[in-house]
Amino acid sequence: MSESEKPADASPPPENSGQSPPPPPAGAATPAEKTVTPKRRRWRRRLAWAAAILLVLAIILRVALVLLLPTVLARVARGLDLSCTYERLEL
Repeated sequence: MSESEKPADASPPPENSGQSPPPPPAGAATPAEKTVTPKRRRWRRRLAWAAAILLVLAIILRVALVLLLPTVLARVARGLDLSCTYERLEL
């Protein structure tokens, strides 16, 4: 087959055949460098965590106070040779 007999739609071979792709420009960032997380809302998140922790601690202390107050009052009263009773606990 000579060159004149080749079909018209045949494309020429690619310029880079068998070679690796060209390197990116010097200023371009690689995909690993693009995954930098933004530092916004860090303090808001910290304050939210601190508020949640304080709320949980307050609830735990409230329950502990209700459960331990009668025992503590009875021990203190017995240590002073007194009798301590109550009908209703309102905190």
